[in-house]
Amino acid sequence: MKTYRNISLIFLISLSFPVIAQDLGELAGKLQATLSKVETASATYEQEVKLVEFSTLNYSFKETDKKGVTNTYSTDFNLADIDPYAVREETQKDIIYVVLAAKNKQKVFKTVKNGKTEPYDNELRIHSQNIDQAREVSEMIKKALPSAEKISASKLKVEGYDNMRKWLEEHVGKVSDGTRTYDQTLKEQEHPASFLLLQIESDGKTSHQEEFLFNVADINPNSLFFKVSGNTFGLEFGVMDRLKSIGARRDGQPRPFEDKVLIYTNNADEARDLRTIISMMVPLAQAKVKASLPSVTNANEAIAKLVELVKDVRIGTTTYSQSLTDKCLTTLTITQQTASSASKNTYTFNWMDVNPNLAHLQVSGEKMTMELPIMEKHKLVNHSKDDKAVGYEADASFYVEGMEAGRRVRFLVDKAIGYCKANYKETFPSDTPGMVKWMMSTVGEVSIEQNTIKQALEPVEEGNIDKVKYSRVEIKGTSSTQEVFEFNLSDINPASVNFEVSGKFLTVKFETNFKNKIIKAYKAGKIAPYVYQLEFAMADTESARGMISALKKCAENLKGK
Repeated sequence: MKTYRNISLIFLISLSFPVIAQDLGELAGKLQATLSKVETASATYEQEVKLVEFSTLNYSFKETDKKGVTNTYSTDFNLADIDPYAVREETQKDIIYVVLAAKNKQKVFKTVKNGKTEPYDNELRIHSQNIDQAREVSEMIKKALPSAEKISASKLKVEGYDNMRKWLEEHVGKVSDGTRTYDQTLKEQEHPASFLLLQIESDGKTSHQEEFLFNVADINPNSLFFKVSGNTFGLEFGVMDRLKSIGARRDGQPRPFEDKVLIYTNNADEARDLRTIISMMVPLAQAKVKASLPSVTNANEAIAKLVELVKDVRIGTTTYSQSLTDKCLTTLTITQQTASSASKNTYTFNWMDVNPNLAHLQVSGEKMTMELPIMEKHKLVNHSKDDKAVGYEADASFYVEGMEAGRRVRFLVDKAIGYCKANYKETFPSDTPGMVKWMMSTVGEVSIEQNTIKQALEPVEEGNIDKVKYSRVEIKGTSSTQEVFEFNLSDINPASVNFEVSGKFLTVKFETNFKNKIIKAYKAGKIAPYVYQLEFAMADTESARGMISALKKCAENLKGK
């Protein structure tokens, strides 16, 4: 990390800062004057306190045992990290310590012993000659904590997104924990607020390269925490909703998506400054990302841009070739290819049927998909595999290559759903006789593979559009069944009319009012028991949608006539 002594002009320090800094400088001087040499039965301790910069102090001491063996210790710590309620005196055998504990028990104290970094700790012990000296030191430190917090809060005054971006890129750099080095670079990418973090970890014998692609706009500010492991320090943060949206690679090979990133630092002060800048940057990044989303004003524009984003995606050794047709009634084709095999899946559905509240990006390992669940879990997605019918399903999905594509796909899916729903127009006449005539022309033969359903909807009496006859012949291979039903459209319960899936067929199912068994039935030419429900097999979702609407309207319009 770069030293903070070379402060650039983008830092605007408040006018009160020099006065507060002077107070802490005086504190360091008073502590130095107060802390005398401390002797115990086994060793002597010579101590020194000095102000490093801002609100960071350095506490060091030389320990000499009775045999003349000397060890030196040095600890940098920020007074702003000290929990004022946990400053205390503590006696251990023949010595009294002033114990400084970090807020939230964070391990922020970095100690160097004889030039080697020790594991981070959440407490620091200052040697005292006696209880009176310990109490005096404790009080001095407690009184200085409010000033230290003000300095820490006002130290960084970086204004504007571009300055924050430059600060981040300049202050993420090389870190060493004594046994390993982390060579780090952070650089903004093509998309606004998208950054690539490159980390090369080396222990002197081997090295590995890690890459993380993330967007500052996705960072959850509440997830910014110090991460300490032994003598390694860093700032860790996660993304909103814990979505594993961070692209990751190790030694050039793709890895599963991540939901966290760790930036290494040399100490807690560097991590704290990173946290401050990133916290300020998140809302600015979110505004930039929002402004960069595609501008669309109608269904054609939204779907056309969506088509451009549905691209081929390679995951491991498998390639998914994908295409989407540019209509509200769309067909999604995904061809899965490996070195030894290939298969094609086709999904046909209407964007207006997708539930905008449940459509979401989903991540599993190295796969990121756009999930498209259908409203009310209706099975309205016509699925075929290798040109053979699979049946109707309640959702569809396709692959996206990463979060930036996924973000724009998610936005355009919302737009496509809204525009297609708003622009939908009924496919039948508005008058009741016209609706009945349309239904009679729409109910017809439907075939799926070896199964065929031959249907006819006809009037029973001339001039009476309410009373109808429904004939149905279902052919399966060499066998067939024939059924005929007579009923009044006005007896249909409009609330019961809905989509239904029967085997591989999409049907429109309806019931009579109060489920009264008043539908006359014939089977194989013979009178059968009355029934209260029927279903029409439909050729596709659009004819089924129209049939549902027409049946409901006819039932309402013909009541009481």
